Amino acid sequence: MYDIEHCRCGEFGTHWEVCDTCSHMEKGYNSCRNRHCPGCNHIAQKRWVDARINDLLPVSYHHCVFTLPHEFNPICQYNRRVMYDLLFEKSSETLLDFGHNPKRLGATIGFYGLLHTWGGKMWQHPHVHFITTAGGIAPDGHWVEPKYHSSFLFPVTALSNVFRAKFLEGLKEIHHKLKFPDNLSFLADPQHPSAQWLYP
Repeated sequence: MYDIEHCRCGEFGTHWEVCDTCSHMEKGYNSCRNRHCPGCNHIAQKRWVDARINDLLPVSYHHCVFTLPHEFNPICQYNRRVMYDLLFEKSSETLLDFGHNPKRLGATIGFYGLLHTWGGKMWQHPHVHFITTAGGIAPDGHWVEPKYHSSFLFPVTALSNVFRAKFLEGLKEIHHKLKFPDNLSFLADPQHPSAQWLYP
């Protein structure tokens, strides 16, 4: 908050702009460069958006979100890198598997994902937003249009079920890497009765 309140007010130093022709000088105040600052972040945001637009293919796109239940929040707090890597890995695998499945699409789709660890009300809410191509490239190189082009890429319920299975299976594999707070120390034992929701 201090950074935002004092942005371009002199607290972070000054700089001078000098005209090459008449040598006129104008004093400017440095910005805070805090990513939460509406002024500073807007510039970085615009540059990022412009760069992503340049990456886009001339096709339609769909928006897809993979979310972790709130029961995982304490584990994520103590194991951010491991848990968020797993979230990205399994959600990406799910999308690719659905794309490669001949019954769904039979092609390789393109996508990029953005991790959000908080919701709109600033409560912890880990989820990944994916922007996916509405279609993909088949093994023979031709473009394949999705079956439900105008509405969605893949059925949400089917995606959810596969992602859940993949994530829980991956969680078992990384269990030895996880750290648990004292009040959840019982989760370190997969056989503990109260840990069955984590390792069904």
